[in-house]
Amino acid sequence: MALEFESDVPPETTGFMLCKIVGDDDLKIAEAVTFEKGRPAVMTTLNRASISGHVGGGIDGHTRFWADLLDADGDTIGEIRLDSGSWNALRTRWMRCSMQRPS
Repeated sequence: MALEFESDVPPETTGFMLCKIVGDDDLKIAEAVTFEKGRPAVMTTLNRASISGHVGGGIDGHTRFWADLLDADGDTIGEIRLDSGSWNALRTRWMRCSMQRPS
């Protein structure tokens, strides 16, 4: 059975980085998380997050929560839309990560 968001995740994906907009336009980014098992581990993690909210689809100017998809070199190769429930489940349960500090 294919996951609803399977086509949103490129085959070379090995990790992702959570992003969100706070307030009117304050971008907050979490540290990058990569998985040794690559895309299968990314898919498992996103599937777990989908229990808590919506996962999938492209981002647009109204998107508040998403993840940048990363390849093995740490380069962004796409994005996947999240909602606050799935974003929080990822951040606090399935791949605990710190938010990057402003420089």
